[in-house]
Amino acid sequence: MTVTDPPSAAVPTGRRVRTSEPLHHEVVEHLEDEARLLDDGDLMGWLQLLAEDIVYRAPVRVTRAPGDGDPFETEMAHYDENAMTLFLKLMRLSSTSSAWAENPASRTRRFITNIRVHETEEPGELHVE
Repeated sequence: MTVTDPPSAAVPTGRRVRTSEPLHHEVVEHLEDEARLLDDGDLMGWLQLLAEDIVYRAPVRVTRAPGDGDPFETEMAHYDENAMTLFLKLMRLSSTSSAWAENPASRTRRFITNIRVHETEEPGELHVE
């Protein structure tokens, strides 16, 4: 199963996978397993789960008047990573002592909620929010 989130903030156009469907439960289990790897500090295990064409991005939210467009900035992000940049960052975190910002490790809480799954035009690929 490949779980992806396209780089654009476009509304998915494929069929919505309902929460009662087994596929939806598979996606939720995948996200829970992913969170467990991160909680256990298994960064390389987490990296192996990711698709080679991953876009891992947190766009900056901007305040706009209602109806003035997308509240997320398209040109600016808190981070905008791909498989290579994630690999380099994780190598630094796991194999060097120079990642001082993570010593002691950050306290992280993960919430896996409000999951929406849509099919895409690509067989075996899903849009997950």
